[in-house]
Amino acid sequence: MRGLMALTGFEIVRMVRNARFVFFSVALPLGFYLIFASIYGRYSVGGVGMTVYDMVSMGAFAGLSAALGPVATRVAAERAGGFTALLRVSPLRPGLYLVAKYAAALAAAAPGILLVMAAARLVHGVALGPAQWIEVFAWLWLGVLPFAALGLLLGYLLDGESSYVGAMAAYFFLAFAGGLWVPLPVLPRGFAAVGRLLPSYHYAALAWGVVGGARRPLEHAAVMLGYLALFGILAAWRYRVDGQRGLA
Repeated sequence: MRGLMALTGFEIVRMVRNARFVFFSVALPLGFYLIFASIYGRYSVGGVGMTVYDMVSMGAFAGLSAALGPVATRVAAERAGGFTALLRVSPLRPGLYLVAKYAAALAAAAPGILLVMAAARLVHGVALGPAQWIEVFAWLWLGVLPFAALGLLLGYLLDGESSYVGAMAAYFFLAFAGGLWVPLPVLPRGFAAVGRLLPSYHYAALAWGVVGGARRPLEHAAVMLGYLALFGILAAWRYRVDGQRGLA
């Protein structure tokens, strides 16, 4: 347990010291929320005011940003630098490296999500019940795990520079196509149908359901668990393959 906590703390410190992490995971979602809510605040989607709807969307964007890109690029860099190979011969039990990445993603996602929620309350006067605030945060926070698993997978499939490009491509595609930037109901029907298959849509939908509209938490949670299992199994497989080859 001490080894896991130390490794997780090390991961978190490295993330928050990274200027790209602060920009994409904290500043950009917060800035987008303030802009979108100011411009489109008088509109609604499915009976939900845009100041609330965009709070969830940009909170999800912050969580996605914190979990995907930083994990992918760090794993690729650590493989290239031999850090993961060193960990394999250390006293740490196999697999703790992966667990530490998930834990660090959860810790790193919290500030961006909370800042967007705070801006919604303080700047745009979003009013929810105490239980709703807690539930929105809980879904947005726990929902980052499938994206951390995807980041791990990309980090083990790609090298240093290509991992950044791949992570950014996945990041922007999931954010736009999943309805985080533009609500799916206003997009062309075919495009929206594809978007509803993506983990980013189901991630935000867990919290959208809390603030209004149809609630289908079991359906969305099941899809997210499925993506977590898929990406997690593939990432663990690549981790073992690299270990057997002596690459990481």
